[in-house]
Amino acid sequence: MQVRFGIEKGNVTPDQLIRLLLKSPVDLIWNGGIGTYVKASSENNAAEGNKTHDALRVNGSELRCKVIGEGGNLGLTQAARVEYGLRGGVSLTDFIDNSSGVGCSDHEVNIKILLNDLQSKNRLTERRRNFLLRSMTDEVAELVLANNYSQVQAIGIAQTQVDVRHKEYADLISYLEKHAGLDHGLEFLPDKEQLEERASKELYLTRPEISVITSYMKMHLKAELADVEYLDDAYLLPCLYGAFPSKLIQPYKSTIQTHALRREIVATQLANSIVNLLGPSFIYRMVVSTASSLAEVVKAAVIARDVFQVQDQLRVIEELDYKIAAATQAVMVSRLIRRVTRWLLRNRRSNLTLAEEVKFFASRVNKFRRMLPAKLPPDYALMFQEKHAHLTENGVPDTLAMEICRSDFLFPATSFIEISHASGEPLGNVVDIYYAIGEQLQLNWLGKIINLLPVANYWQAQARETYLDDLAWQQRALTDNVVKSASRRGRAPTRVAKWVTDNAVPIARANNMLTQLQGESQPDYAMFSVAMRELLTLAQATARKD
Repeated sequence: MQVRFGIEKGNVTPDQLIRLLLKSPVDLIWNGGIGTYVKASSENNAAEGNKTHDALRVNGSELRCKVIGEGGNLGLTQAARVEYGLRGGVSLTDFIDNSSGVGCSDHEVNIKILLNDLQSKNRLTERRRNFLLRSMTDEVAELVLANNYSQVQAIGIAQTQVDVRHKEYADLISYLEKHAGLDHGLEFLPDKEQLEERASKELYLTRPEISVITSYMKMHLKAELADVEYLDDAYLLPCLYGAFPSKLIQPYKSTIQTHALRREIVATQLANSIVNLLGPSFIYRMVVSTASSLAEVVKAAVIARDVFQVQDQLRVIEELDYKIAAATQAVMVSRLIRRVTRWLLRNRRSNLTLAEEVKFFASRVNKFRRMLPAKLPPDYALMFQEKHAHLTENGVPDTLAMEICRSDFLFPATSFIEISHASGEPLGNVVDIYYAIGEQLQLNWLGKIINLLPVANYWQAQARETYLDDLAWQQRALTDNVVKSASRRGRAPTRVAKWVTDNAVPIARANNMLTQLQGESQPDYAMFSVAMRELLTLAQATARKD
């Protein structure tokens, strides 16, 4: 035991033994007791209000375990968690305001309100009520654990991005202080200056800090959604039903729909779902970059999520837990939903209706999905094959690997669909023209180079996203120009070639600029800004004047 736990002393008191065990070089320490066992170096024992444990309490900086789990209340102070995290320690339980306990209480309250309503209408006896409550215990536990699983997953993915988004998180903390009642000092969160100081040392937000930010973002989002009109939309009824055990849904569906807390439940479910799926900073980033409201961003995200059936894919990915590396799983959570949300906010914000938008896009997206990878140009097809090989080599099943690879190329689908719908041009033809233009004008190469741009800070991350969106927009505009051009006969390469001939001067200018860009050994962000401006000019110059 002495050797295993790194204890050099032969005789120790019980308190000393506990201190030594806490500081031992082990893989995992699980705290299941009552009381505070770990504080930060900056804190004193008197402030903990737990004098019984003063003699055995250690500092977060003294922990040598790889992972610490908390099964008891307040085993570590928040400052201790942060101190431990900044030294490389991992706390994977991410207890956010006792989220499991609160989740259980929420379900209990919602269920009891429903059952009491049924009793008052003589649709349920007290005996039957009590039986139902007991019989649903396991399913309620599963609902709570599923939400916590998704929450921990979101925190983990967010942590992989805090290095390039630390400035964004600094702004998010300020936003939550102004709008959501966050006190960064009380919650042991760093201010902007402290975050910058950390960044200079390549230290960023820890998981415990991201957990707090996630919690406040969810609470704020729930509050903002509470009065939104679309909460009553029938499309969101599955969101409402998802808060209840299956035993209650079928027999009492109509009563659930008139639940006294219906709007609050839907708001909570939406806030949890979107933040868990997209991370705590995404909503804020969309608000800032698109000048949208929180409610508009959530609506667009729900549409994007459902159109591209992201939830189905995530469920399959989650089933690979402990079968493939977690890092591989994280990579598979595509940027697709983020980019499509932005596209919807920029292009269809004013007329976004949940059911109609999903109905309009979903079947057409699936039609395009089935065209891949066959419709991809050679360079994209090679990227598809390489990623598919990488995923399968890392243990991802072939079918899932194919779907993930397809997701990487689905983003332009919404543009294809709009052009096809407005012009009457078959979807397959629009796709062919889009990629033919990409080949003709070297736009496929340009997209790959933008994707490879190194991201060293928040502004560069924003710039890269913007360039990719702008490139997609300009390629869409050029595709629309070809579709509307005088020649509407022949295969895509022929039609594009005719369009190129008809617009030789502006296309030659754009091609010359892109050729110069290809000659740069280290292209920078300013060059791509010029390239986007040139493509905008080209799209305007080649638009058909009716």
